[in-house]
Amino acid sequence: MANLWSSVFADPIFNEVRDPLTRDPVIGRWLFAPTDDRALTTTTRGDAQNPNQLRAPRVDMTENDKAYVIKADLPGLQKGDVKIHVEDNMLTLEGERKNEREEKTDRGLIIERSFGHFRRSLRLPVDAEIEKCTARMENGVLQLELPKNPAREQRKQIDIQ
Repeated sequence: MANLWSSVFADPIFNEVRDPLTRDPVIGRWLFAPTDDRALTTTTRGDAQNPNQLRAPRVDMTENDKAYVIKADLPGLQKGDVKIHVEDNMLTLEGERKNEREEKTDRGLIIERSFGHFRRSLRLPVDAEIEKCTARMENGVLQLELPKNPAREQRKQIDIQ
């Protein structure tokens, strides 16, 4: 029987795993001994042996003249499996993948269940209109579109009196 814990996070959705303590190359090297491989690693495949790791799907963020476009790879998930919210201009995608596999063999019945939680947060640009954001899910890719509001200038000149 396959190792259930390694199969839970072997899915491509968990390709980018971040350990909050070792993400920074300078602090990571300072916190851990040089012989600790985690100090040299910023992203790895997920495993269930390190509870400090946060699983995060891969995300592309692009912009055009009218909007910001965010695409997240979420293979095998449906739109009901994903939650999106914005708080203090921070966009968060999160959800849970649930898998159950049943296989009948001559020797018996094999049932495997796996669960995996993911979360990814992105700071949105100041001129993104959150109220007009649209989201759609197609073929395992979540796409969000946030129109730009040119009236929200990011920089303002302040005159000294």
